[in-house]
Amino acid sequence: GTLPAEGLKPDTRIAASADRSQIGYLGVWAPDHAACGTVDHAGGTNYLVITSVSLRQGAELPNIVNMVPAVDGKATVKVGDRSIVIAQSGPDSITVDGKSMVRCTTP
Repeated sequence: GTLPAEGLKPDTRIAASADRSQIGYLGVWAPDHAACGTVDHAGGTNYLVITSVSLRQGAELPNIVNMVPAVDGKATVKVGDRSIVIAQSGPDSITVDGKSMVRCTTP
């Protein structure tokens, strides 16, 4: 799915253009391709913005996180006092705690 051309937050732009050679799940993710068009806009929900140092769920403030490379396609990321399991099944698809998500790209 394609992100909106305007109105993206700085961490969204960083995540969308991140170097994924070491950590493949960096990027912007949404439940489906249509939802990619609502990232950082009114009505946008259930999306994830993952940079090498932060993870943001929807419009919440970003959590400072130390992202780690996936091992056998999975990574467990500590966010505060909880852990989030990210499994990457392909370059443009992940599951986060069992919920499927697709990669959002810049226009």
